Amino acid sequence: MPRFASTVVGVTIAGLLFFLSLPSPVTASRAGAAAVAWPGISFEQRAVGLTLPVQVAHAGDGSGTLYVVEQGGRIRTLKDGALGVVPFLDISARVVAGGERGLLGVAFPPGYATKGHFYVNYTRGPDGATVVARYRVTQDPDVADPASEEILLLIDQPFGNHNGGQIAFGPDGFLYIGMGDGGDGGDPLGNAQNPETLLGKMLRIDVEGGFFPYDVPLGNPFVDNTGFRGEIWALGLRNPWRFSFDRGTGDLYIGDVGQGSFEEVDFQPASSTGGENYGWNVLEGNSCFGGTACNPLDFVPPVGVYDHSQGCSITGGAVYRGGAYPGMEGIYFYADFCSGRVWGLSRDGSAWENSLLLTVPFSVSSFGEDEAGNLFATDHNGGAVYEIIATNSPPSRPALVSPQDGQAGLPTSVTFRWEPSVDPDGDPVTYLFFLDTDPSFAGVVPVPVPGSSGQTAPRSGADTRPGILVAGIVLSACLRRQRRLRALAGFLILSGALATWAGPGCGGGGSSGSSQPAPPSNTIAHTEPGLAPNTTHYWKVVAEDGAGSSDSGTRNFSTGNP
Repeated sequence: MPRFASTVVGVTIAGLLFFLSLPSPVTASRAGAAAVAWPGISFEQRAVGLTLPVQVAHAGDGSGTLYVVEQGGRIRTLKDGALGVVPFLDISARVVAGGERGLLGVAFPPGYATKGHFYVNYTRGPDGATVVARYRVTQDPDVADPASEEILLLIDQPFGNHNGGQIAFGPDGFLYIGMGDGGDGGDPLGNAQNPETLLGKMLRIDVEGGFFPYDVPLGNPFVDNTGFRGEIWALGLRNPWRFSFDRGTGDLYIGDVGQGSFEEVDFQPASSTGGENYGWNVLEGNSCFGGTACNPLDFVPPVGVYDHSQGCSITGGAVYRGGAYPGMEGIYFYADFCSGRVWGLSRDGSAWENSLLLTVPFSVSSFGEDEAGNLFATDHNGGAVYEIIATNSPPSRPALVSPQDGQAGLPTSVTFRWEPSVDPDGDPVTYLFFLDTDPSFAGVVPVPVPGSSGQTAPRSGADTRPGILVAGIVLSACLRRQRRLRALAGFLILSGALATWAGPGCGGGGSSGSSQPAPPSNTIAHTEPGLAPNTTHYWKVVAEDGAGSSDSGTRNFSTGNP
């Protein structure tokens, strides 16, 4: 074999082998798909018989116990749906309760099972000052000692409202305390923007480091600033009644109760070093407050806002990380105390999406989690605890791709394609494929086709590549004395391989009569061979997730001669 011919054959074969070995490129999912598949939810009652519950929490000790805070001054245990007969803690004698005051929060430190102490936030009688105190559990793990109180922080309250009340340990092990602006309308004392007071702020203190009553973490944003209280972590809050940390990301969500027009959700990413100013009383929501001019860009904007046509007082919630309901995963659930509306909030890249999910006939006073991440809510006036669960919403209707409706002259072996359905609950989807010559599909047994969201269909023409390789070898061997033809054959074969690989829809099958369009890259495919020729056929696909289903609707096509 001449050297030039050998070179052509080698280049042809090597080139083809190289392109055959390349992985198929993956095409992005179709544009326009819904960014958030909002779940259907319901509230399932888990306990009743409480008095003005304002918080539900867990201790992280593996016991499965929930602790429900009653505004009047008691904490009740809840195990397997049964309330403890004896309160876990009863300090009602030292609490002034009513309106926005009372026993308002409990927090258990990391390692509570061995430490045996916990923290509460309450307004004391008779002056209504905010108290953050530590208590210890007795030898009975279901009963704490009310005489073990250690007061760690005392904050005077100028008015009887806007006390905040939530306390929680962050992922950093420090105690966060939500403080309202001290009360009355419009923050008349200017506390929320005053760096010398703890009112209208999110505080961060170290209560587990061995210092009494507490230490100020060196990483706090204003610890070295003259004229600032070192405990301040963020400012510009009106009444952060309920806040929570996303156990999956460490991000902080704050439900800040508005004045007369707007309610808002504020957000602090886990990467923050603190110091955010959320704008009150210069801003309410995204609007300048009180008719005065302001520059909203000077403040951190809320990620969720609603006006008072939809409610009157936000109850900050929590991000679901329970795992039992995949459709709820990563969604922040919150509510309005007055209207009973329950929303979901979710981040899609840099944008936030919000959706009304449910309206309940009671006042939601708080949200909380158990140790497994299941989500609960409290009914303030009804004295009940509810678990939030996903209702099984059916998948979306499958969008049929090919054959086209009314398409004629197809071969007797047809590949049917449709786009994957979206299941709001995250359940696996199975597709039931129907095919018949009768549009009623009477007596037809459907063929189950497993679903795979984002499935990539084979690239059209991929099946021709082995044939091209064989053709190149055969031509190169046969054209032994025609060097230029052999070189041309190798060039054409190599070009054809490139075109076959790179050009979607080029090469490959085809049909007598009308050709089918190239399918999208994420279609589900099912092939039916041996169809009757010269016949009109009807087909449809039903998506089902075990509890619900959605019908694609019916299409027809006709086959040609065999």
